[in-house]
Amino acid sequence: MNSIKNQAFSRLCRILVAPGQTDACPPIDPCLWPEIFSMADRTYVLPGLHQALMARRLDEQVPEPMLDTLDAIYQLTLARCEESRAQIEEITQALAAVNIMPVWLKGAALLSEDNWQQNVRLMGDLDVWIPEPSEQQSALDVLVELGYLYNPKHSEVSYTKHHHYAPLIHPHRLMPVELHKHVVRQTLSNLLPDAVAKERLDIVDWQGNTMARLSLHDRIMQSLIQCTIMSPPQMGSGKTSLMKVLDLLRLLQRTGRNELPASIVHDISSLPWRQTMSQFLTWLEKDFGIANPLDYDDRYCAAIDCWVRSGKPPLSFTLQQVMHLPARLSNKIIKQFKLFTG
Repeated sequence: MNSIKNQAFSRLCRILVAPGQTDACPPIDPCLWPEIFSMADRTYVLPGLHQALMARRLDEQVPEPMLDTLDAIYQLTLARCEESRAQIEEITQALAAVNIMPVWLKGAALLSEDNWQQNVRLMGDLDVWIPEPSEQQSALDVLVELGYLYNPKHSEVSYTKHHHYAPLIHPHRLMPVELHKHVVRQTLSNLLPDAVAKERLDIVDWQGNTMARLSLHDRIMQSLIQCTIMSPPQMGSGKTSLMKVLDLLRLLQRTGRNELPASIVHDISSLPWRQTMSQFLTWLEKDFGIANPLDYDDRYCAAIDCWVRSGKPPLSFTLQQVMHLPARLSNKIIKQFKLFTG
């Protein structure tokens, strides 16, 4: 039988599945709300939960103190998003002055849209891609002129082979900025090549300056990559960021169909991506109702259930990570584990 934490996580996913829908939702057991709130916090979707509850008219079911807290969090996040939009505008304007067109990615792309208030979410940085390699150093110079500095926590050398430059921070601006050399890591470029993405850009006039976003197709692909093979934590840990999943769901809604585009399915169905994508899409179908066009593989579902229930990754994942440690250390840990378990 599922624990109360697992039940709460499942209900949270179902609340978030279609933030724009207003269809009826079965009553939620009052004892689940504290856990739903906790799960939303752990997976970075408290602002998204607030929006979904209001859109689906579920706010009357939520205990008043919790609803008041959600509203306060949403208002604070809204203010942070407004500040981030001003930051995007400032950078876009400065780049336009030297004839460089920025391509805003991920959360920054959502904030640059006219309907940005429908996509209020937590953000850790602003991602911007400069498609022309010959313009990237000039773009970095512009950011430095605006007062941005390399984050002392990061070594510039360590980013020489990375798909973006070292993060830049500003003493009087909210968000760090990551200037991308490539849309995704080069090891993943077969799924989203720079040259193809550049040809399909959605170029717009924003606040009197020219900027761009990836095409809807490429934004869906990048979002899917972000949810699976691009960013930590590893899927085997079971730890998930529903914030990234919610981005993907919102982009899929724009296609008018509750499924991945056929062209994306074609690209992810080959090796070496198929197994990982099958695991993710099996879970997406289970908890969000998005059809899985690949193989049924519930290993990610099991890992998530373990992480939700215990707050820890599955034992098999932990042992796998231990085996990648230096031999002396890993053997010591395994020996202690055997002594502990008998």
